[in-house]
Amino acid sequence: FRGDNTDGSSGEALWVELRIKKGMITLLGVYNRPPNSQQESEEQMCQDFADSCRLNKVVVLGDFNFLNIDWENHSVKGLDAVQFLKNVQESFLKQYVEAPT
Repeated sequence: FRGDNTDGSSGEALWVELRIKKGMITLLGVYNRPPNSQQESEEQMCQDFADSCRLNKVVVLGDFNFLNIDWENHSVKGLDAVQFLKNVQESFLKQYVEAPT
């Protein structure tokens, strides 16, 4: 997804299909979600995750800017990022960086 809001609240994503072995495909997704992103950007990103993870092996990298997610306890402080965390869990994705960078 790529939004074009003039206030810098849009996000960007790039998906690449990697053919590692005969018949095996891995999708590589790279995201940049600005901290002031709109709700629609989060919803589109979550839909991208769900669609991509449904039938593929997936690696997702990026800066999601959800500072209120507690990755150790798999919880969210507040309402922002609830859908994102739920989608990560339902897509069986694993967060490896557990502190702000």
